[in-house]
Amino acid sequence: RRRQPGPRVRVPVGCVVVMSGDVGAGGGTGGDKHYDMWRDGPLRYLGYANEVGEAFRPMLPRFVAPSYAIAFAYVSCDTWDKGSRAFHESSKGRNQYAATMAAVVDTWVWQTLASVVVPGLTINRVVRAAGIVATRAAAPAAVVAWGPTALGLGVIPLIIKPIDHAVDWTLDRSLRPWLDGLMSAVDVDDDGANDRPAAA
Repeated sequence: RRRQPGPRVRVPVGCVVVMSGDVGAGGGTGGDKHYDMWRDGPLRYLGYANEVGEAFRPMLPRFVAPSYAIAFAYVSCDTWDKGSRAFHESSKGRNQYAATMAAVVDTWVWQTLASVVVPGLTINRVVRAAGIVATRAAAPAAVVAWGPTALGLGVIPLIIKPIDHAVDWTLDRSLRPWLDGLMSAVDVDDDGANDRPAAA
């Protein structure tokens, strides 16, 4: 998403994925830190698209659906990137596919919640509430028209980190332990397979 470093996928046992802010190969910014184009560069602002769309819903309702399409395209690209890294940087065999699945699931769920669903719903409700208040208060026409949009845009920077942390907290206690267990089970299976004597 948009924070720096990007959301740290709690990589299960045996899954090696170089994330934004991790030490890795390649000439990234900040010395030995790996540069992640999806989280360290300007592309990360694509994650704001649906929040901006929700802020402009009263004025430009036709922009809302395309803004969500842009946001989900960003989520999909980052998910593909993290899955590809996991696949190429993990050991061969079943562990490689399990690591890839874990990275894909964790990234997609985190990004969908923290970049699209939760902030989009939050801005939607803020703009809706602001519109109702402005209308009932008999505010000037310009305030009724643009006030909710301005408030929605102003709230976006304030909700990013709290939502990021809330989603992290939730996944740390739900999805990620399950992924950890999956990876551990795959590691045990692979070790057991390696320990079996070769057939005569």
